[in-house]
Amino acid sequence: MRKIQTENHTINTIFVLVLFCVFAVAVLLVLLAGTGAYQDIAGRMERQYEERTCLAYLDAKVRHYDEAGMVAVETMGECDVLALYEDIDGVRYKTLIYCADGYVRELFFEDGLQFLPEDGQPVVPAKALQVIQKGDTLIQLTCIGEDGQQEELLLYLRSGKGAEFYA
Repeated sequence: MRKIQTENHTINTIFVLVLFCVFAVAVLLVLLAGTGAYQDIAGRMERQYEERTCLAYLDAKVRHYDEAGMVAVETMGECDVLALYEDIDGVRYKTLIYCADGYVRELFFEDGLQFLPEDGQPVVPAKALQVIQKGDTLIQLTCIGEDGQQEELLLYLRSGKGAEFYA
């Protein structure tokens, strides 16, 4: 009788070990499938971030400065720039947003001073940024991302005077 109990105990142990191995393999397969799905989603989110961040940033900046005479389209050398003006304690300051050296850059300084394009702070990576004046109250912004994807935004200025164009 003892011999039958020992064989039965061995069979139970082997069954539990096989069941544990099947469970471990199933968990491993689920983890591997989840990792692949996560990498796909993370890559897609990164691409969407890169595509939309440039224009969302520009939109927020223009909306912040949207007052009469405070938004202008200018040229700096050969590139188009978005010029945003503000008065702080009686001193006029200028923010230039443009593309140089593979980045959309921002440069904030007292109006009247001169700077080089590479002096601006990099904001987001981009190949090019086009700023085009369309009428008195429309500005067309086109951002070409690192991957060559082109995104376009047409902004309507709500301020009384609208944008100014300086060539």
